[in-house]
Amino acid sequence: SKTTIYALKQNIDDGKPIDYDKEGPYTIGGLLKLYFSELPEPLFPSKVYEKVRSFDLKNPASLGKIKQELKRLSEINLQVWKQLMRLFCAFVFHRQHTKMDSTAISLSIAPSIMISKEIKNSVNLFYANVEICQALLKYLIDNAQVLFEIDFNFTP
Repeated sequence: SKTTIYALKQNIDDGKPIDYDKEGPYTIGGLLKLYFSELPEPLFPSKVYEKVRSFDLKNPASLGKIKQELKRLSEINLQVWKQLMRLFCAFVFHRQHTKMDSTAISLSIAPSIMISKEIKNSVNLFYANVEICQALLKYLIDNAQVLFEIDFNFTP
């Protein structure tokens, strides 16, 4: 519940340990979304998002263009993205259990990690960007190995 998520966040902010094993996946997912939505700038900074959102994701050349744009991310943002991609790809790999494919993941978290507060604060801009950022996150997940140069070794 929202109350549980905010209570956990307060405990984290207070430096108290959290037993994540006692929490359900929706609570942990909600906590993650809350954390990312409160960042001063999204994990995909506006300068990168604005450029990448204009690419035609159906065009194979976009893969190389997006890979180039990812180089503009700060080192810390890039490392967080790599960890998120590992997590998201693990969800997709185990989708028979998680019920989460790249579409479901992108629908649930894309705006929290990709859209700036300025866009979120404008209803028109927000709705104009939601589908774009969801399609972009799905693309990033589906092409994570190439874009983020990471190997996944998931065991069933």
